[in-house]
Amino acid sequence: MTRTRTLQDMPMAINLIGPMAFKKNGTLLDVWLPKLGKRYPHQAAVGTNVDSQVVGDLSDYSLDAPNPHCFPSSSMHHNPPPDKPCVPYEDVPQDYPPSSFYIHFVLPRPKWIVGFSPVSCKIYRGNVPPDQFQYTPVGFRLFYEHAGIPVLKSVKDPEFSYELPFDPADDEKQLEAFIAYSPYDFSDYGHREAKKDFTKLTRMFGLDVNVDFELPFMTGRRRASARVKRGRKSHVLNGPAHDCKAPILLLT
Repeated sequence: MTRTRTLQDMPMAINLIGPMAFKKNGTLLDVWLPKLGKRYPHQAAVGTNVDSQVVGDLSDYSLDAPNPHCFPSSSMHHNPPPDKPCVPYEDVPQDYPPSSFYIHFVLPRPKWIVGFSPVSCKIYRGNVPPDQFQYTPVGFRLFYEHAGIPVLKSVKDPEFSYELPFDPADDEKQLEAFIAYSPYDFSDYGHREAKKDFTKLTRMFGLDVNVDFELPFMTGRRRASARVKRGRKSHVLNGPAHDCKAPILLLT
């Protein structure tokens, strides 16, 4: 009992990464994942350091904790680093809520929303990109003061219930969870996957937005070497360093 109470009182961070759109709606935070094509398959999952649960099937999910259910004031934003901030792309949706989507998460309003895992890119409407590249996050970290007992529930399946399990080390100061929408394979030297994912994401909301990236995600030497050895296009298995590089979208 003492251990349970201690975990409930600990701060909690939820890391969300992948092609996602975020919209603050009062005491809630709506998170939308696009329905992607078969050419670049992704998988969505929720988990902690103990366990993970695959989610999907065009469903709506809600998280009934942290506790209190929402931060009493507006969420605060942090865009590191200070010398060249990692600023999310913001736009006003033309279609909301989207008529077609893959997954919709409803989360409590966090105390902090922190951009992380930045990519250098240009995001723009029309055909004329801006002159300068800037850092844009491909994920957000949501910070809550108290974890409570977070349970993921499905609107589509009332019997679905997944209590997020935690087992922090003795000296850890907060609990951590993740919501990830990651590619099965990572082979994106020319950014085709990330461009396509971002296009799908913005089109969900009636937006015509493009993205150009400054740097490749794989080295040309490694790509060429793999082609010679295998006689075909290289594929690197997805892993911790190979999250989807599509920028996130912040709806205003």
